[in-house]
Amino acid sequence: MESDGQVNLEILELFDKLIDIAQTHETQWEKTKSVGRGDAFPAYHLCRNSRLVLMKAKNRFRTASAKHENPKVALQTLELLPTLITTFEMIVKQERDYGNKLYEQSRRLRGVAAKVDMLPDLSQELVGSDARSLRQGVTKFSEALGLELLEE
Repeated sequence: MESDGQVNLEILELFDKLIDIAQTHETQWEKTKSVGRGDAFPAYHLCRNSRLVLMKAKNRFRTASAKHENPKVALQTLELLPTLITTFEMIVKQERDYGNKLYEQSRRLRGVAAKVDMLPDLSQELVGSDARSLRQGVTKFSEALGLELLEE
């Protein structure tokens, strides 16, 4: 693949499987009643970030030929791979006790993904978000800081 400068699109099937795993765990942590939201959120956040990064990576592979990014996208994915492996080890263990380690891994994943242009943009990040809840959250946050960030 690297030697002939072409991206093997069979990797899209692997991305689909990993996206499904991340989505399954994301939904599980979102709907869990067995632990408090504060305990479940770091695991949910890591799963969601993993899914979004994988979706962006999948899209980069899909469009690599048209954008003349062969084999750049494959090499960038190799750079992301160790972080993804560690992330999925944490996801499948389903240990909410990781707490700060889950947040740290999310930051690490997002940092590497940004470096290799596989971090989703804001519009992709907000897909599925409730705009009203988001607005209320930002308003409460800004009030706590004594700022007016959103216009009414």
